[in-house]
Amino acid sequence: KTVKSPLDQLKQEYSSKHAYTILLQDMDLKGEKLMHKYTVIEFKKDRTYSVKKTKWYQVEEDFFRLHESNLGMEVLSKVPGGDYNNLPSPPGFTQIIGDSTYGFWESTIASIDTTEAGAIDTFYFDVQQSRWKFHEPHAALAKNLEIETMEIQFFEWEEFKGSFHLNRPYYGADQNHADSTRYGTHSRHWFFHRSGFYSRRSRKDNFYTSNMRSSASSRRGGGGFGK
Repeated sequence: KTVKSPLDQLKQEYSSKHAYTILLQDMDLKGEKLMHKYTVIEFKKDRTYSVKKTKWYQVEEDFFRLHESNLGMEVLSKVPGGDYNNLPSPPGFTQIIGDSTYGFWESTIASIDTTEAGAIDTFYFDVQQSRWKFHEPHAALAKNLEIETMEIQFFEWEEFKGSFHLNRPYYGADQNHADSTRYGTHSRHWFFHRSGFYSRRSRKDNFYTSNMRSSASSRRGGGGFGK
């Protein structure tokens, strides 16, 4: 029997909606049940939005493993026009970041030329190091996406678009820690902002059920998921 995933259920529930983004908000192991919880940001035609936290959904083992690296990521979105995306993407990247309705790229000064008298002659801006800044009326979106303390840079947006066209998930690279990604479960950002999740995960044998522990032990020496 084929069991519908929570994302299939939410896709059906929101089929008539103009546009939305679904984030994997949390994961847990309750008894022998693998669980997911989501944040749904729905966009209206007038560009206003609403935010909803879903209930806990029990998920199949394969589905849980498929998304074990996707904490905080977009796991399903519908854009205006009706196209869907289920390629894991950083929060907000499919239809918020890069959209001038919600914000703009704030350029940083790379260098300054001065005259012999010491007066400023020319500013040079480094576009690749520009940072995304939300317009004040949409500042709450950063909080709902849980990226308010992150500085999203233009080069990341460019890298994401390249990966998206190749149908590859984009997690980005943490420039300061070789074992971390910029986004997702292996991100230091989530480790510090979602400490409860990582604490629960470590107490529950990395979210392996008894059946999965037996299978994983024979296959990989009993290692858990994530770092």
